[in-house]
Amino acid sequence: MPRYNPQGQTRVYWVTTLSAPTAPTVAQIAAGVRLDPFIVPDSISGFTAEGQSIDSTDLASTESESLPGLATTTNGAITCYRGNTAGDAEADLLDDFNADLVAHTSGWVVFVLNGAPAATKLADVWPAQVNSVNPTPPAGGTAGRFTVGFTHPAKAQINVAIAA
Repeated sequence: MPRYNPQGQTRVYWVTTLSAPTAPTVAQIAAGVRLDPFIVPDSISGFTAEGQSIDSTDLASTESESLPGLATTTNGAITCYRGNTAGDAEADLLDDFNADLVAHTSGWVVFVLNGAPAATKLADVWPAQVNSVNPTPPAGGTAGRFTVGFTHPAKAQINVAIAA
């Protein structure tokens, strides 16, 4: 079974138009904003769905019993490097997300698992709404950063094949 190190391989896009999240096309993904060149390593959090359980223990039971419940999606956050000059790609990215914050723009965070989007490659497609944009106060010894928080208004599509 092939395995890979996601750093340097995974591409992350903010996409505002997808006709079918279960089969995003190469063109739709490529039309999005590529985020991975600006993402701080190990700074992506959330973007997970975990199953919950429902207690079904009755009074006659001598052990706890449970049933499968609904999955719970954890809100996502991505921390990116911040630029300090107008026109820097990092500064433009922060401006783009700040503009989206005002309208709480909806879109998808798309993780392409192995390089550039291509037909039959796999992707994870997370419906997302920009929830917050938080610049990190300047601190010595670290690069400038900002964090974009996302909510997930619908079910993610995991391990879907990208369409031509």
